[in-house]
Amino acid sequence: MNIWKALLWTIIFQASSIPLILFFYSFKYVLGIENENLDYFLNFGSFISLLFGYFIIWWFLVRKNVDFTFEQKDKPNYSLFLIISLIFIGLYFSERPFINLYNDLFYNKKIEHKNWPWKDILKTFTIIDTIQGVLVAPIFEELFFRKFIFSKMLKKYKVWNSIIFSSLCFALIHLPNYRQAIGSFIFGIIACYIFYNTRNIYYSIFLHFIYNFSYYFLKYFGADFHNYFISIKYNLTYWLIVTLGITFLIGGLKLFNKYTKETNLKPET
Repeated sequence: MNIWKALLWTIIFQASSIPLILFFYSFKYVLGIENENLDYFLNFGSFISLLFGYFIIWWFLVRKNVDFTFEQKDKPNYSLFLIISLIFIGLYFSERPFINLYNDLFYNKKIEHKNWPWKDILKTFTIIDTIQGVLVAPIFEELFFRKFIFSKMLKKYKVWNSIIFSSLCFALIHLPNYRQAIGSFIFGIIACYIFYNTRNIYYSIFLHFIYNFSYYFLKYFGADFHNYFISIKYNLTYWLIVTLGITFLIGGLKLFNKYTKETNLKPET
């Protein structure tokens, strides 16, 4: 697969849920129906549209084009999940400057975070949005961008070219939020690297899961954490934490390389 086909597939992936979403929302905006119960239905309808679109894309268009021989048949190694957790911690803290810089450029006013009350967390839309972000996105996005696009690009390009190109495609679906796009590009590189060196999609799905879970958990309960980072922004403590994150990331990747090589998971390059 060349880069242009990968971009076309990315557009198809991003647009897959639009027809059903338009159908659901036509009840409100085309027919002019205003009803509180309809709003709850539309929130659930958006989730169903996304899930249905992802499923159609995977089952009818992508699945038959995936080279399943690329993947190892070995059962997941649970020690690697711990190493990937270490990589996640390093990634999370080392990307703080990108997040803070984005907020400073596009949101000049000071942001003060507050924990969400349970009555808002338990709202239908919030629950659906969390399920979509924590469960649906990690599974379908990893299957699509790593197992399909990245694997196909490996047949045409060298490993690192395939990693960079497929990660760019992954970043595009997170636009126009440039902070998410930059973070997604970096995340995509690491997820591709993990998938390539283990030949097992479970590991990149796990990384994606804990990455997204941390976002939602801290969004609802991490006000003190966010406010602390705002209060120390760009000072010595801040950069020490970022440096520690980079150290965790590099150390985790080195440990990952050593472990996959010792357990014969790492392919010959």
